[in-house]
Amino acid sequence: MVRESESEQVKRALDGTKRQWKGNPRVVEFQFNLGEDQTGDPSVFVTTLLDDATSDGDWTSANLDPIAQRCKEAIAEAGVERWVYVRFARPADLNDPGDN
Repeated sequence: MVRESESEQVKRALDGTKRQWKGNPRVVEFQFNLGEDQTGDPSVFVTTLLDDATSDGDWTSANLDPIAQRCKEAIAEAGVERWVYVRFARPADLNDPGDN
């Protein structure tokens, strides 16, 4: 039996989280990278892409913390032992020419 890689485990966990998430704001996609944090600990860096129509009023801890918490839980439940860091963006934010 071939064991699933950590990357595959994280992808599966985040795909399941996206399918199950029914709350507001709407999650469009999860992107992630495996690496090390500033202290050298193994980490997963998750970028949660929210619908471009997400209003500024929806960018609150009350709305975003449950998404971040569910990502962390899903990755842990998948058996991945890494620190999980979650950030949020709109797809349009990632294409902002002002970021260069």
